[in-house]
Amino acid sequence: MNEKAKEREEFFKREDRIEKQNAKINENLHKKDYLVTVFEEGDELMGSSENQICPRRYYKLCSLEEIAELISFMKEPFWRHPDLRKDASKKDIKKIKFEEKEWGINSRIVIEPLTKELEEQYLERVKSNFFEHWREYFARKEIS
Repeated sequence: MNEKAKEREEFFKREDRIEKQNAKINENLHKKDYLVTVFEEGDELMGSSENQICPRRYYKLCSLEEIAELISFMKEPFWRHPDLRKDASKKDIKKIKFEEKEWGINSRIVIEPLTKELEEQYLERVKSNFFEHWREYFARKEIS
């Protein structure tokens, strides 16, 4: 096999490995492996109590990608409106007046493993003092 053919073969092998790696990452990002407890409350920044959602706690089965979205709503507020549908167009959304929107923000989320595999990993780490060791490590690091 000449040099060009070897390079071409290596290129296709590498491309195949990259595709497999990306597929695995995507699978991990989209698997709903986590039970998330979400605490949301009215966003004080966005107006009076009439324009705020009522505080609530709810549970949601989530993927890592969805967890990232929930975290983003701890940084920036979201809004709701009774007329807002999931399939609403941008034009429909723009028709909703600011004063009619109810604003909220996620004040806290708790992420827990839901799959048996993740639960067992977590419990094994608890038994082996994994978390205790890391807490001690970071406590020492903060002191120094």
